[in-house]
Amino acid sequence: MSLLGLTGPAGQRLVACHEHSEAGVVPQLIEALQSGADVALVSDAGTPLLSDPGHLLVKAAWQAALRVVPVPGPSAVLTLLSACPLPAMPWAFHGFLPTRGGRRRSQLSQLLARPEATVLFESPHRILQTLEDLAELAPERPLFLGRELTKRYEHFYLGTATELAAQLQAADAARGEFALLISAALESDGPVDPAQHEVFKLLVQELGPSRAAKLMAKLSERSRSELYDEALRLRGAGKDA
Repeated sequence: MSLLGLTGPAGQRLVACHEHSEAGVVPQLIEALQSGADVALVSDAGTPLLSDPGHLLVKAAWQAALRVVPVPGPSAVLTLLSACPLPAMPWAFHGFLPTRGGRRRSQLSQLLARPEATVLFESPHRILQTLEDLAELAPERPLFLGRELTKRYEHFYLGTATELAAQLQAADAARGEFALLISAALESDGPVDPAQHEVFKLLVQELGPSRAAKLMAKLSERSRSELYDEALRLRGAGKDA
């Protein structure tokens, strides 16, 4: 507000409403609304409530029979979809992935099996790890990635997880905020089960790519040729590590 020279009427003030303060400030904001004051919930990172705090305030306002008026701001989700060359209808938004590796990979496995496109948010601290997980779980799946959408350094990337990671690293672009579209699962993709994937990795280590692919093809709905290609990638990754 200072940057834009918005001083407002006398008595106007800013109140922090984030994940650590929201529960504490909601009662005073509801009281202000009930006394006739106006309260604006403003985000500095796009439309409020899209993976941002604010739900408790909106819920409390409804419970108090107060009017809630939405004024949409810039949307990274709709910006990504508008520029996306991949089939993206229907689509579902899932916000941020879990921060812990095991839970993140488990959720990614579930999302990769869904019949609609998936849109996610990701932070600069985890984008490369998320792409690494996707490269392991679905190495051929087409992805569309947007960085700093609706902002000055907006940029789009198209390709597989491995290709996107290489593009980000080559341009030193793993910074800023990201929105990621994962294309829908095809029938030929077969289900991606995290436990099954871990078993397959062990089979590749113990039996080699050919025998591991043959055995896993009998235990799953995936083709032997697809599994063999994946086994070669897993073995290569193990050598690099």
